[in-house]
Amino acid sequence: MAGILTIARRTLPPAIVLFLFVDLVVNPYIPRLGTVAEGAKMEGRLTVDESRALLARSRRLVAAGKDQEALAPALELYRAYPENHIYSQTLAQIYHRLGRYQEEATYWEKFIEQAPLPMEACPDIGQAYWKQGLRAEAIRSLEKCLTFDPDDHDTLFELAHAREMTGDSAKAAAVYRRALERHPENSDCLLGLARVEMRMGHLGEARRLDTKVLRESPKNADALLVAGLVARASGDRALARRYLLEGSAVSPRYADFQMALGQIEETEGHYREAARRYDRALEIDPEN
Repeated sequence: MAGILTIARRTLPPAIVLFLFVDLVVNPYIPRLGTVAEGAKMEGRLTVDESRALLARSRRLVAAGKDQEALAPALELYRAYPENHIYSQTLAQIYHRLGRYQEEATYWEKFIEQAPLPMEACPDIGQAYWKQGLRAEAIRSLEKCLTFDPDDHDTLFELAHAREMTGDSAKAAAVYRRALERHPENSDCLLGLARVEMRMGHLGEARRLDTKVLRESPKNADALLVAGLVARASGDRALARRYLLEGSAVSPRYADFQMALGQIEETEGHYREAARRYDRALEIDPEN
């Protein structure tokens, strides 16, 4: 046991070392010194030496950026010990780096079932479902995550943003407010709430929230975009253009600025300039 923990300390974060230690102590299927010889092998299982070698190999490959190669030893470990949450977590993380989000979500689900601290899967599990286009599953998993830790900032933001992106402004606003009760200065949540307040027609509240962010961070591109959109919705196209031009200078690769500027130019009958802005937006984001 001392040998494998020494290897783990060199290759894994401290929290994972702790989990691995607990597993080595309580898992009845892992050979123990004094009960089964270290080189002996139980049916369908790996010896301690084999597990140690596979874990070290997988970690070395991950550290070298060879995620596809790291998958094989990680899968072998998981198949030998499917109840070990460390191995399901490792697989979820490798699949994430490979962009294989279906498999990532599958192993995060297994991790949540097995781990003493299931919150460590959050909000990654929700993002894995979202990247597959499974919006309802993403929201379900993020809501489940909040049963583990109701105050987790990242999960609150991801759930609010998911609600916002599915067009459920009222529920998104409720979660953003819940997050801001716990983290009142968080700019992402302030801007998220400003966006949904704007969509619900509460322009004054949207402006107040956005101004709070701009006061602290006047070059925040997202805040400049919201300021421009609120001004446009209020009928002040000159002010909207000023904010949007400033934002596009701060973030030239942000297609939303070009789209909003194009819409203003189109509204004012400047069709050639509108077309130029739309063309620029498509250069930045061809799938728009």
